Amino acid sequence: MVNLKLARKDETDKPALQTILYVLDTNVLIHDPNALLNFEEHHVMIPMTVLEELDKLKSGQKAQAADCRQAIRHIDQILGRASPEDVEQGVPIKRGPPESKNAPSSGHLSILMSHAPDNLAVLSNQINDNKIINDIILLQHTYPEQRIVLVTKDINMRLKARGCGIESDDYHSDQLVTDIEQLNKGYIEFPGNFWDTIEHVDTEQQTARTLHHLARCGALADIYPNQFIIDEMGFLARIIEVTETTLTLLHIDKHQCMEQQAWGLKPRDVYQAMALNLLLDPDVHLVDLTGAAGSGKTILALAAAIDRTVDNKQ
Repeated sequence: MVNLKLARKDETDKPALQTILYVLDTNVLIHDPNALLNFEEHHVMIPMTVLEELDKLKSGQKAQAADCRQAIRHIDQILGRASPEDVEQGVPIKRGPPESKNAPSSGHLSILMSHAPDNLAVLSNQINDNKIINDIILLQHTYPEQRIVLVTKDINMRLKARGCGIESDDYHSDQLVTDIEQLNKGYIEFPGNFWDTIEHVDTEQQTARTLHHLARCGALADIYPNQFIIDEMGFLARIIEVTETTLTLLHIDKHQCMEQQAWGLKPRDVYQAMALNLLLDPDVHLVDLTGAAGSGKTILALAAAIDRTVDNKQ
């Protein structure tokens, strides 16, 4: 029987805690060994079955084995020399460097023991996934007022959990902001003609390129190098320099940008063209591409990589 500081069914006079209890599956810790830190003030629980699976998978030189070892080390750093009672109750998760004694803490980590009795076991205990689900069912029975969520990247396990009345969710370690729309898109799109919004511009003609120097104000106040400017009239430019008061645009011929190729691959729209423009620029060392499945992130990156390394020997 786990012994958590949560609202038990025999403590009806106490209000239920607002924190959520997240039970992590093995594949979450393999996908992101630092997943324990991504649940803010909530309570994270690692089933004993998950620790056993990590132990079996930690040997070898493969990337999966390295991730398992890192996850185990991270769990050990958090639990430290905590007593068995403290581990069951929940050990505070430190948010600073391991060597920092005064690091702030937020959330707790505990271990879920495999103690589900047969009369509460809904699924056969022959499979590890079923053991975890049965243990969560016991947890729900013990703490009925507590919100408990199973986090797993296994869609079939999520379906089985929901069939057993357990809330479940996927783990997205690559989405670090609550709303993906808050991320910078990498370009600013103007309706109509971009130049209708500009009061003054200094244009400089250099060898094989045209630069526009503008005041950094209005819609261009919150802007960064290597962002693009596009409008409905076909104007395309890339920001190459930003100061506190000014910015410099590199004029890009949209037709030529659409005709650029990487290992025989041509962009299908202006958004892929902007991505390829950055990927093929040797002065841009890191390009972060986001987009829906099928939008071309992987194929563009691979084509640019082959073009730079095989064709251009860079």
